[in-house]
Amino acid sequence: RLHLGLAPGAREDDYQASHLDFSTRGRALDTLVERVTAIWRGEEEVGPAPATPAGPPLWFGGTSQATLRRIASHGTGWIAGTGGDIDEFITFATRLHSRWKEAGRQGRPRTRATAMFALGGHAHQSLTRAVNDYYAFAGPDYVRTVIDTAATTADMIHTTVTTHETAGLDELVFVGNHTDPKQIDLLADILGDKLT
Repeated sequence: RLHLGLAPGAREDDYQASHLDFSTRGRALDTLVERVTAIWRGEEEVGPAPATPAGPPLWFGGTSQATLRRIASHGTGWIAGTGGDIDEFITFATRLHSRWKEAGRQGRPRTRATAMFALGGHAHQSLTRAVNDYYAFAGPDYVRTVIDTAATTADMIHTTVTTHETAGLDELVFVGNHTDPKQIDLLADILGDKLT
């Protein structure tokens, strides 16, 4: 049941806190993926064998050429970032399908995206606080984009789902930005039979 999502990340402070070189994070991720997939295939004996033959499905984030390469060589699919433009999603997904075929992979890569939401009383206030706290490192323009594209009403939830369905997205993950656990019930009531 484990699906593993991987990306080098854009937070330099995370790397500083871990005493790691931010500038070589892509190469480091590639090395780790090559090593762990070799272990999962049984080419090295390190620990117990994975419960899933050949290891868990790998999902990669990002929009770089390296992301395309990682998905085509080792991935199950792509996780699109929060607050992304739907046209950018379509453009990258099209490139991904081409790269997948060029790599001789069977079937097709899967796609997931995340969508921020907060509903009910104080939704916008909770959303703004959560997004500012988490994404401040990316700068005010990115923070504003995430806030502006987050869903705070039933109509916005429906529009977000419909837009992503039309674009060919396989799975949309709603990320709550409100401290009230009843947010899950509010979202479930809006989504109805679309909830899985």
